[in-house]
Amino acid sequence: MLAHDQMPIEAHAKALSLTGVTEHKTSQEFVRSIQVSAASGTRSTILLLMLVGLAHPSALRARADQNENTVKIMTQNVDAGTDFGYLTGQVAFLQGVDMTFQEINASNIAFRAALLASEIAHKLSALVGLQEVTLWRTGALHLSATPPSATVVLYDQQNLLLAALAAHLANYTPVAVQTLTDVEVPVIAIGKDVRFTDQNVVLVRTDLRQQLALLNIQMHQFKDQSVLPTPAGNIPILRGWISVDAHVQGNLLRFVTTHLETSADPVTQLKQANELVQALNSEDNPPVVLCGDFNADADTPNSTIAAILKGGFTDAWPTLHPLEPGFTIPLYVEDNRSPPPFTVNSTPSHRIDLVFVRDLRTTRIHLIGNQVSPPWPSDHAGLVASVPIDQ
Repeated sequence: MLAHDQMPIEAHAKALSLTGVTEHKTSQEFVRSIQVSAASGTRSTILLLMLVGLAHPSALRARADQNENTVKIMTQNVDAGTDFGYLTGQVAFLQGVDMTFQEINASNIAFRAALLASEIAHKLSALVGLQEVTLWRTGALHLSATPPSATVVLYDQQNLLLAALAAHLANYTPVAVQTLTDVEVPVIAIGKDVRFTDQNVVLVRTDLRQQLALLNIQMHQFKDQSVLPTPAGNIPILRGWISVDAHVQGNLLRFVTTHLETSADPVTQLKQANELVQALNSEDNPPVVLCGDFNADADTPNSTIAAILKGGFTDAWPTLHPLEPGFTIPLYVEDNRSPPPFTVNSTPSHRIDLVFVRDLRTTRIHLIGNQVSPPWPSDHAGLVASVPIDQ
């Protein structure tokens, strides 16, 4: 049955779940993480990446990036494989659960991870903010409310992406993995429970040698959360944000990624935006890059975008592309009412995946993964932006 109010919340990054020195090796790299601590998701954590043995093409491209004297960042909603529309009253709840399970199996999660890895490997952004990085697991069938307990991995979007990046010789590692909504439901058709775990993730490129140091890694859940009503009770929809301070060639900027509540609950979405802006306006804040899936159309007057702009942020896309729409969603529409095939190809019409800067400027920004025809890595296009590091 659904686990809701008893849902455990993992507030710390998996990548930071130990103290001391950890090592990760491939045939062409050696990454040493020093002074890693998971004492608190809201306290400062220091991560220094020191790298040797980088004699491969991505290292050469890293040197080319450095010559531009900019740092590249990326944001991408990975797409869980469903928008959970079947659980909102279209059909009976257990039928909706079964349809949702069929939908995620049909969503080509592994193939889409490979497509996304190709995009990341080609652009080689120093920091990558990912939203909706889902872990799907199965376990024994429960017909009464229990905490999430399924452990058999069905699809792990993070690990699939990292494996595909390794195949491209693209050197990335997660420095923060924020666990958010974690819920388990019975799928009667297969006689098992299926567990959904939503995550925000920040990846860092590890082939920048000693020019890149990360510190003050923080993860926060928003105080105000929406809920999904079900016959078993309300399921909290947990949202949050990750903040990482990056020293790039001696220059400091704060990289922040978030995933706000959908436009179905604009009141909660606005409260989350205000909470985020307030947190990022503390006195000690360095220049900020704020990116993610804001679930608010930046080209339509709305309170969420207004709150962020009022907080001193600049929307990078219209600054550099005032005559181009920059639509990011939907490349396809999920939860088709007459499955299969569950999805319908679409023309993007909203700009909700955004890059904001404060006390910084952007010199370039462009869409990725938004080709005209399928296959697409996600139903969202991503964004890559370049920020001068000597401002």
